[in-house]
Amino acid sequence: MKAADKSKENKSKGSKSKDNKKKDNKGEKKGFGWKSLKKEKIPEEKGVPDSASQVDAVPPVKESIPPMTDAVPPVTASTPASAPFGAERQTEGVVEDNVVEEKVGVKEARPDAGKVSPVEGFPAALLSKYEPFELLGKGGFAAVFKVKRNSDGEILALKIPRIDEKTSSSFIKEVAAWYNLNHPNIVRLYKSDLLPVPYLEMEYIKGVEKDGISVLELEKYPKPLPEAEALKLIRGIAAGLSHAHSRGIYHHDLKPLNVLLQSDLDPKITDFGLAKIGARNSLTVHNAYSPLYAAPEQLDEALYGKSDLRTDIYQLGMIFYELLTGKLPYSGCSMGAVLGKILSKEVKPEAISRVDPTLSRYEGIVEKMLAQEKADRYQEVPEFLAALDALERLDREEEEMKESLEKTKQTLKISTSREEIKKIVCEVVKKTAKVALLYAGVNEKPELLKALEDLRGYAGENLPELDSAISQLEYMVRNGIPVGKEFEESLKVLLGRIESEARKE
Repeated sequence: MKAADKSKENKSKGSKSKDNKKKDNKGEKKGFGWKSLKKEKIPEEKGVPDSASQVDAVPPVKESIPPMTDAVPPVTASTPASAPFGAERQTEGVVEDNVVEEKVGVKEARPDAGKVSPVEGFPAALLSKYEPFELLGKGGFAAVFKVKRNSDGEILALKIPRIDEKTSSSFIKEVAAWYNLNHPNIVRLYKSDLLPVPYLEMEYIKGVEKDGISVLELEKYPKPLPEAEALKLIRGIAAGLSHAHSRGIYHHDLKPLNVLLQSDLDPKITDFGLAKIGARNSLTVHNAYSPLYAAPEQLDEALYGKSDLRTDIYQLGMIFYELLTGKLPYSGCSMGAVLGKILSKEVKPEAISRVDPTLSRYEGIVEKMLAQEKADRYQEVPEFLAALDALERLDREEEEMKESLEKTKQTLKISTSREEIKKIVCEVVKKTAKVALLYAGVNEKPELLKALEDLRGYAGENLPELDSAISQLEYMVRNGIPVGKEFEESLKVLLGRIESEARKE
């Protein structure tokens, strides 16, 4: 009996020993035996390499390693593995606020360990790289600081986004395209990194002086603006946008807050790609767009289709409208009411001429930019810029046409020469057709109708086709449909035939 009891006792001890070994192994898997990720030097234009998110396991610590008296206690398994970026501890590379774990059970102090940032909110982990001067701005998604780069003394803007595990993998990917955008109207992105904390190193923009106050963002610039200033700004924004589109890059969150101002009022677009990151971020309440500037397709993809480059053109139109009038084209007692109007096919933007009759010349252009259907908008930014150019030419042509018509009336009263009368008629038809095409280019439908009506007496055998064009145009006016590119091209061919008819007579 005693021998049997002793055997049971030994088996029990053996079982407990095995259980203890299992527990020890589990402890190793939870948080011990990890080495830190050594940060690779990242090329300025390429972002973080794929390997930057990997952490390699090393063998567990053996008892033969002598204890170190100055070692910092290792990270415990209770530290949450899903700690968000920007918090004191980050999962990428086992990085803490002032300490980097270099090997098992040993932590070496960072160069900036123990330092306190002189600017509230600036990460102490970046003090070895940058000297912060001031907080430029802060939102739900990021904070922006004016800093000096310690390596060369360059003054920069440093954006610190709030990134979580869900968006960390896409952070570099989404902003990578921004590196390739080099244009006077786009803020330069010099570098982005995830370690030691996520940050974006950008060109520093000073802002413009207005009434003794420095204004950095277009959002804070007083509106409405004089026409000349509004045109300077909208042309600059459009030029930067056209450059991005030529490289297949769309913004999709274009708004005054994302347009920075230089001292000469030249605009610079910023934050390409950041809207997508913010939309997926669990740390912020952030849409992939700003609702008040959102295009219909961003609010209801099923009804209006997917966003594309014409989405940027719609948002450009919203900015243009606001620069000219000082308000947005839709208003309501709540956000839901405004969004409902943007989506409704029965509601049109408030006409610019109703806000300010002196701005009626821009009505057709803005109407086309803000068309609900993408197919009814300008199909690319250069088309919009061409419309602005046409509007300037139209002013000159209208003055010349008034003078020409007055001369024609006087000549017809005294002239008896058939050849001279024919020459005058050809000149009138040519100028009327030219002005009509300019009206079509700027979507000035009422004036275009008048010009086509004036040409009916000279259309000859082209009269049925001209009447059909007039009927289509009247339908567009009744239903608020902009003049499309196809209609404009067909009209150009028709007016060319009418000019030839006038020369025959």
